[in-house]
Amino acid sequence: RERMRRELGSGDRGDGWDLKQDAGGIADIEFMVQYAALRWASSLGDYLDFTDNIRLL
Repeated sequence: RERMRRELGSGDRGDGWDLKQDAGGIADIEFMVQYAALRWASSLGDYLDFTDNIRLL
């Protein structure tokens, strides 16, 4: 993930904050949602009928 952040994020380019790739961006939120889905899958039952992040949120 850190390599992706270095290569795809705004980094030192100075052109602002990259909403998708910089720290705290959409990619990090998607990772946390996917982790939670896997971590608590056994206790959430129907929660995993959906595989897209929007509905998992």
